[in-house]
Amino acid sequence: MTPLKKALKKNASDSFIFFLIGLGCCVFGLVMDMALLQIAGLLFLIFMIVNMSDRKRIRRSYCPHCGEKYDYEDDVSWECTNVVTGDREQTAELEICCSCDNCGEETVFTKSFKTASVDGQGRIKEYNLQNEVKKYFVK
Repeated sequence: MTPLKKALKKNASDSFIFFLIGLGCCVFGLVMDMALLQIAGLLFLIFMIVNMSDRKRIRRSYCPHCGEKYDYEDDVSWECTNVVTGDREQTAELEICCSCDNCGEETVFTKSFKTASVDGQGRIKEYNLQNEVKKYFVK
């Protein structure tokens, strides 16, 4: 089994455990008329949804050809190809290249990241592009 399949399997089993605990707490809380237990159950169901949404990040962190995990520092590179400035935000269009050390395959794609935004009071918030790209791959 490839590392990608192992990571996805672990993610699925963790989500299933959150689901079972959440469902159990909700049902038991309803039967026993305990609001706190019902709230705990709902929190576990929210954890399940958050955990399941992490599957996209898991998939992009592994080579689609052989399933080996990319080493972010060595295998992922990116270059800014365009910057778009709007009224309320600025985004950078990046060309990201992932090179697999295991099989040698390269995956290249384009992704936009927010680099700055203006809030309702006119304050500018800047985002560190290096950190944003790293968070896109690494948890």
